[in-house]
Amino acid sequence: MALPEIGLKLLLSSVNSSIVARAACCSIGLALPVYSTFKAIENNDPYQQQRILKLVGWE
Repeated sequence: MALPEIGLKLLLSSVNSSIVARAACCSIGLALPVYSTFKAIENNDPYQQQRILKLVGWE
């Protein structure tokens, strides 16, 4: 059995696939608000900045 086949079987097993899915959801859940915050700051849009601050809870 080749190494890529073993890695693929480990990745797609039921226990590991739930770990991978959970990690992907957490990564997207963290990355999207961070990206939105930086875009609002970059664009210097006061409405977007206010909305992001309310979303984060800093105001």
